[in-house]
Amino acid sequence: MFHNYRIEYDAYRSDLEILLQSPISQSNALADAQRAHDEHKVEFEKLRADVSVKLRFLNENRVKVSNFFMVSLIVLVIFSLVAKTF
Repeated sequence: MFHNYRIEYDAYRSDLEILLQSPISQSNALADAQRAHDEHKVEFEKLRADVSVKLRFLNENRVKVSNFFMVSLIVLVIFSLVAKTF
C-alpha cells in the first residue's frame, strides 16, 4: 500500500513540476495540480510516518525476542551442564 501511494504521489508531483515548467499559463490546471499534489503529499507523509513507527516497533520487538531466546539458550545450557554433573 505504501509503495503504491508513493508511486501515486510521485505522479502528482511530476505533473505539478511539468505544469510549473510549462511556458503556457494554465491557471486552472495549475491550481488543480497544486491542490491534488498537496492532498497526496499530506497523505503520503502520514503513511510514511506510520511506516516509520511500525518499523521502530518491529525492531524493538526483534530485539526483545532475540534477548528472550538468548537468555533461554543460556539457561538451557546451564541446566544441561548441571544435569551432567549429577
